[in-house]
Amino acid sequence: MYCKYEDMDSGWRVFYGSRERNPICWTALMSSYVSNGRLEQALRSVVWMQQESYRPDVVTVATVIPVCANVKLFDGVGERNVIAWIAMIDSYVENGFINEAFNVFRFIQWSKHRPDSATMARMLNIFSEIKALKLGCALGRRAKPVFNAVPG
Repeated sequence: MYCKYEDMDSGWRVFYGSRERNPICWTALMSSYVSNGRLEQALRSVVWMQQESYRPDVVTVATVIPVCANVKLFDGVGERNVIAWIAMIDSYVENGFINEAFNVFRFIQWSKHRPDSATMARMLNIFSEIKALKLGCALGRRAKPVFNAVPG
């Protein structure tokens, strides 16, 4: 509640005064840091969370991915799979970073990995949401021979 009203110091004291912290509390703290423009603190919180033996979950990752875009932390992600790609793309889109979502998709295409049907479907949905008909049609044309599942 303190963080919502930009009183991060009080929010921080309440958080660190709590005896029972869990991934949900950590993620809420990170989200508050992001909302208040304290991006480095949000990233540091991921490290502190892990030092307390808590592992970031999907929500935690989705919270800090927009921050990571500025520091290119995704290069250090060990296992790049469909879930990681879509989580990144969704996080960027949900936070208004459409170009960054496209860049992730482009990176998938340039890497040794290839976008699968779930990733393609998500991108088509994004193109639909932002009313990018030409991009959606171009992607559909490219996907049809690869996946043979996209209607013509």
